Amino acid sequence: MAHPRKTIREKIVTLLTTGVTLASGRVYDSRTQPVLTAPFVIVRTILDEPQADEFIGLSIPDYMRLLTVQVECVETERPSSGTLAGDADDLARQVEETLADEITLGGLALSCLLAGTTLEESTEVDPPAYLVSLTYLVQYSDTLGL
Repeated sequence: MAHPRKTIREKIVTLLTTGVTLASGRVYDSRTQPVLTAPFVIVRTILDEPQADEFIGLSIPDYMRLLTVQVECVETERPSSGTLAGDADDLARQVEETLADEITLGGLALSCLLAGTTLEESTEVDPPAYLVSLTYLVQYSDTLGL
């Protein structure tokens, strides 16, 4: 059986592939190879914390977990909104709207909420790139062994 974090990550990729039209289908699951065509989105899981003091049931442990998911929105093309930052923000907004409409990720999670955003510009590459990194906290329950 697949680990819940893999299933959650794959669900986010599926939702974003259809909901984030500015990426033209370029939404990747934990991609490590360089992507040559922008804009694109990469979904990564970066931390999975069992909530040690929060579990339900004693005969079948049901652990509450908090998964940190990073969604990276990258833009490198010629800006259509006037700036690369503006284009990356437009891409990030589509991610935010898509995931806000699916707060339980189709029943896989108790919640999937935006926790923070970081912005980064790189002028050391040609063409220049802009990154908006969205951090989501996904709370889910995990019944180990079932």
